[in-house]
Amino acid sequence: MSANVSSQMTEVITTDDINQYLAVFDKYRGQIDYYMSLLKEEHQSNIEDIKGEIEMACLDLDPDKDLLTESSSASQDFLKGCDLDLRILINSLSYIGRDVKQKLYKLADSPILAKEEFVIRCCDFMKDRGFSFGVGLSELGLNFESKVPQVRLECLEEALSILDVN
Repeated sequence: MSANVSSQMTEVITTDDINQYLAVFDKYRGQIDYYMSLLKEEHQSNIEDIKGEIEMACLDLDPDKDLLTESSSASQDFLKGCDLDLRILINSLSYIGRDVKQKLYKLADSPILAKEEFVIRCCDFMKDRGFSFGVGLSELGLNFESKVPQVRLECLEEALSILDVN
């Protein structure tokens, strides 16, 4: 464990914790890729929808018309139907991916060490919130899916770019 991460940890993360996290990640990797493909489609669709709604609003000139309407999306439906472990995994990957992307954490220069540090951060995130794989718990705190598709996608892409190191 590098000095950067170990000095900032609130709880000790063990090698078993890291291995379990990576095993769950490997188990759900295909579903994460599918989820990301849904996010890409939604992002592109949202761009087209907004362009169309703006054009219609300009023709309509109705100031009371809501340009962005809430509706269930394919990615939200996917998350509602998936295992709780996958939702916990996506949440931790997304939040820590966001933090790394925003440079809130400095990971090691070595890709292998950066991967380990990233997983330690994800495990710490889970422990701080009382999340654990394989244990049924409340969905409280699993809220990253409320973010717009582009934000969810960018954060997951950042996380996977770190974890895809062998």
